[in-house]
Amino acid sequence: MTVLASAGAARGNLERAEQLLRALVEQQPRGAQFRLNLADFLLRANRVSESEEQFRAALDLEPASVRCLVGMGDWYRAAGKRAAALGWYGQALRVSPNHAAALERVRALD
Repeated sequence: MTVLASAGAARGNLERAEQLLRALVEQQPRGAQFRLNLADFLLRANRVSESEEQFRAALDLEPASVRCLVGMGDWYRAAGKRAAALGWYGQALRVSPNHAAALERVRALD
């Protein structure tokens, strides 16, 4: 269903894509990956405050996940909180020192 949501978003059917992502979260509430996908979708749609809940829920489920840590950094960056974003990216880099996305985001904020 994640592929369908991505395809729907690519075709501009954002409402359907969101419905599919939310359905996945409802079906698998302990699936951090599904929450991250929904959070990323909401963040890209500039629905920053809505995405926070999903990023935090994913982080609660998988606190050592680099993707969750980078996601929190992305949320803080979108919220205009540069220092906090750098802190989250730093945590991701402590877990995975060569993580390309985290390194890229740190460079972009420097």
